[in-house]
Amino acid sequence: MRTTPLLSDYTWNHTTLWALKSDPAYTYLQCGFDPDAAREQMRRLRERFGNEILFHMEFMKNGQGRVIPGAIPLVYYTTEERLNEMIDYCREIGVFVANPHVNNVEGGGRYRADNVQLVAKHRYDPKGLLNPGKMITFQPDTAVAETAGTR
Repeated sequence: MRTTPLLSDYTWNHTTLWALKSDPAYTYLQCGFDPDAAREQMRRLRERFGNEILFHMEFMKNGQGRVIPGAIPLVYYTTEERLNEMIDYCREIGVFVANPHVNNVEGGGRYRADNVQLVAKHRYDPKGLLNPGKMITFQPDTAVAETAGTR
């Protein structure tokens, strides 16, 4: 008899909304697991946080055709400090986390070091009219902003 759960035992389809509906203390994270270490990463998270984190796994193919495990794990929210501890530990063990609890691009975990988002913001919204304050590193092009008022 098999005692170790299969990876497919964690694929609950879309349970996030059901959990949030049943208990408003639940929240979620957006995670990417290492395809070669996902089971070990989940084991370590379960070992450290027990039932405070419930896995909701999804699988997708990357550009090279490799199946990549992603997740929207449910997290039982108690304090901001505990949530940040979970995020920090995920990152420490190689789990990518995009934090949906912040309201700026840089704090969410998806901001790229090559500044591609910042370059795009300057290209498509040089005056900073769209989602002002969403990207804290963005400074509007003052020359464009100043001439905009004279048109």
